[in-house]
Amino acid sequence: MKGHHEVVRALLQRPDIQPDLKLQKRPMPLHAAIKEGYEHIAELLLSHKAVNKNFKDSEQRTPLTAACAYGQSQIMRLILSHPDIDITSKDCKGRTAASYAAENGRISDLRLLLEYDNTVLDDEDEEGQTPLLWAAMNGHVETVRFILENDGAMDVNRLGKSGAMCFVLVVQRGFM
Repeated sequence: MKGHHEVVRALLQRPDIQPDLKLQKRPMPLHAAIKEGYEHIAELLLSHKAVNKNFKDSEQRTPLTAACAYGQSQIMRLILSHPDIDITSKDCKGRTAASYAAENGRISDLRLLLEYDNTVLDDEDEEGQTPLLWAAMNGHVETVRFILENDGAMDVNRLGKSGAMCFVLVVQRGFM
């Protein structure tokens, strides 16, 4: 992406630029940079005063949630360095940044999210699935251990809306 960083910088200097302009069937510029892993471009956009750091895309994902969903840990850290970031925002499926971090087995991301809000491991999505369940269903043993060690009050026998509990789902998927 040689040169694109400077092009973005030049465009952001225009007083009439609308970096949060929502286009039909096109991702927001910040969300596009996150998805592609363009850290330097994301940093430029995040530093622009007109960019809403909690703006939701068509799937209702904030930039933080998108960064966790796409496994962009460095960009997630950039986002969290800004004030007033909504850590527990839910997308159109009720999922949070923590559920995506757990699904992807990203313990360092979960650890960082916990520094900002110690309840992020308790959030349930629309199906009643928690970060523990997402980590377990995807076979991330160390992530499961991390979550269990950091949320002592968690009910590991809690049933999701589908009527299944974490342990049963893990056994069914063959992760035992």
